[in-house]
Amino acid sequence: MAVSVDEAVSARPDRDRRSPARRFGGRGRSALEVALLTVLAAVMLFPVLWMIETSIKENRDVYAIPAKFFDFKVTLDHYKDVFVASGSGRSTLSAAFLNSVVVAGASTALATVLGGCRRPGPTHASP
Repeated sequence: MAVSVDEAVSARPDRDRRSPARRFGGRGRSALEVALLTVLAAVMLFPVLWMIETSIKENRDVYAIPAKFFDFKVTLDHYKDVFVASGSGRSTLSAAFLNSVVVAGASTALATVLGGCRRPGPTHASP
């Protein structure tokens, strides 16, 4: 017995007709979820903020004991070291980008060559 698409769609069981707030526990539960997700977001973002803060500190402040969270001198020397030529005539960033292009191109070429060596799958005869 064949079923048409219209029959299959209209034959769904009755949906829950309650509002989404009542269906999922009301306002109290959503406030708890927001608070929990806010705490979770703060925990997840802490390492990123730590890395950014460390990148703008001087080396003596990075390795200070006890750690300096707010009282440090801001410097951009670390960024200058990354983006400016480092004696080899080519900046570190452009060398890293060139390496990425070479590796991506080589891996794509290798995948193309190896992908062409596979046996084709079974073909289906038309009825």
